[in-house]
Amino acid sequence: MGLFNRQSKSTGKFVSDSEFPAKCRDAMAEVPNRLTAIVQETEETTFLKLQYAFATNSPVKAAQLSKELGRLMHQTTLQEGDSTGQATIEGTTRRMVPDSGKIQTLIEDLFRMGYHHDCELTNWELLKLT
Repeated sequence: MGLFNRQSKSTGKFVSDSEFPAKCRDAMAEVPNRLTAIVQETEETTFLKLQYAFATNSPVKAAQLSKELGRLMHQTTLQEGDSTGQATIEGTTRRMVPDSGKIQTLIEDLFRMGYHHDCELTNWELLKLT
């Protein structure tokens, strides 16, 4: 299950306006712990990538977000939905240094881009590059 309530039947929006700020803040609070855990796995870690996934109720919304992420040099895969109209985007950032502040900013930016396109950031994970 994602971080937000599913589609509001009255508005057709996929992301809950009322829950967005708290969920974004909670996800950003996880960054230091996730970063510490991955860096402690090995002392040789010099680069990371952020892998993420979004969901929405419209292939059009998903395609628009995927296009915007592509402009940022992210690699994305768009999977159009089934008969329910659900669509998902999976993506990976370029490599980056393990800097908590930069990663928090990136995650906040992903939340805001998703929110702008009515897409929900459902998952994110830091991947260690060796």
